[in-house]
Amino acid sequence: TVPFALASPSAGAVTRVSVESPLRAQEQEEQRREFEALWGGRDMATESGEDASEDTCIICLTQPRECVLLCCGHVCCCFGCYEALPSHTCPICRSPIDRVVPLYQA
Repeated sequence: TVPFALASPSAGAVTRVSVESPLRAQEQEEQRREFEALWGGRDMATESGEDASEDTCIICLTQPRECVLLCCGHVCCCFGCYEALPSHTCPICRSPIDRVVPLYQA
């Protein structure tokens, strides 16, 4: 999106307008397709009918949270999203991730 301002000489008002760059839109569409290809449209279904938003990965929003990031201790993502992180920093607090421990919920 490329923001720019339009000025109306008669009214003296400035209107901000955003124009979607065709290149940027194409890049976003490619990223969306790549993401869907990776995850294959998997959805997390809750059998009990409870609101599972607390237990879903904060990155993909579909898979359950499956790992503990150490040293900060945040439980925030599934293992697939952890592996896809561009840098080994916690997505919540940005502290370095020393190791990852699987989370087993009963």
